[in-house]
Amino acid sequence: MKMTPHRTIWLLIYLTGIAGFLSAQEKGVLILEGKVINLDSDPVEGASVRVIRKNVFFDQVTTDKRGKFYFELPLGDDYTIEVTKPLYIQKKIVIRTSSMPPDAKDAIYEYKGIEVTIYERFEGVDYSILEKPVGIIEYNPGSRDFDYDPSYTQSILSKIREMEELAMKKHKYKKFIKTADSLFDKRSYAEALTNYKKASELFPQEAYPKQRIEEIQGLLGKEQQYNYLISQGDKAFKQKDYSNAKNYYQQALNLKPNEQYPKQKIEEIDKILASLSASQELEKKYKELI
Repeated sequence: MKMTPHRTIWLLIYLTGIAGFLSAQEKGVLILEGKVINLDSDPVEGASVRVIRKNVFFDQVTTDKRGKFYFELPLGDDYTIEVTKPLYIQKKIVIRTSSMPPDAKDAIYEYKGIEVTIYERFEGVDYSILEKPVGIIEYNPGSRDFDYDPSYTQSILSKIREMEELAMKKHKYKKFIKTADSLFDKRSYAEALTNYKKASELFPQEAYPKQRIEEIQGLLGKEQQYNYLISQGDKAFKQKDYSNAKNYYQQALNLKPNEQYPKQKIEEIDKILASLSASQELEKKYKELI
C-alpha cells in the first residue's frame, strides 16, 4: 500500500516517540529511600526534603507519619538533599553520580540506608558544621554500588559529635523541665522534684531548676506539716474531741487556705458543737423546771 505524505509524517512521529521512550527507560536511575528522625529516634512527620540539581530545584516531598521519603534520581548529575522543618536546623547530604563510569550509568540502583536526624534549634549550640553536607554518597567502583564516602565522614565526624552531644543535653534538659513543670502544676511535687534535679544535673549553672527545687522542698515540708495536722484533727474528731479537732483543722487551713477538706470539717464541727450546746441548754432548763 502506498503511503501518503500525511501518514508518513505520523509514522515518523510515532517511531520517534517510541525511541525516546525506550531511551528514557534505558537511562540509569538511583532510587533513594530514607527516613527523618528526631533526637529521641522518633519519626518526624512533615519534614521538607528537597532535591537540588546543578543549583536548581529538582524535586521535593514531605515526610509521612513514618518519617519516610523517596526519590528517583537520574544518573549523570550531582544532587544535594536538604532536610528541614520549622524550628529545626537544616541538614544536607550530597549524592554524586556524575563521575560514574559510562558502563555503570545505565543500571538501576537502590539506596535505602539514609537516616537523617534533625535537631531543634537550641541557644548556645554551634550548628555551623551543618552548613556543610553531613555526608557524601557516591558510586563505589569496587562494590559497583553506592555508599558513603568514608574519608569525608571522618573529616567532619569529631565536630558533628561535639555538636550532637551538646544538642542532646539541651534536648534532655528541655524535656525534664517540661515534665517537671507539668507535674508541679498537678501538685505532684515529689515527681516534679526528681525531674528538676535531673535538669539541674545536666546544666548546674541554670538558675530555674534550682529555684524550683528550693520551692518544692519548702512545699514538701509544708505538705508534711499539713498532713500531720489533718491526721491529728481526724483522730481527735473520731474521739469526739471536737475542740482539739477544730484547732488542728484550723492550723491546717492556715497553712493551705484553699484546701476544702479542713474548711468542711470545721463547718461540720461547728454544727455539732451548736447542736450539743442547744441540747445542753434544753437539759439545763428541764432540770430547772423539775
